[in-house]
Amino acid sequence: MDLRRLKGDLSRLGGLVKQTLAECADRVLVHRLLRDLDARPKEVRAALEKI
Repeated sequence: MDLRRLKGDLSRLGGLVKQTLAECADRVLVHRLLRDLDARPKEVRAALEKI
């Protein structure tokens, strides 16, 4: 259940990032945040493999 909620949260966050990019936000900051967010699913997957 928590993993589904996490996936939904990440999807909503992705939508917010897209909206921010569309509104001409600081692209350097957005790209740095995207790299950080990209690492999160990998961390979750690694934790699941240990279970």
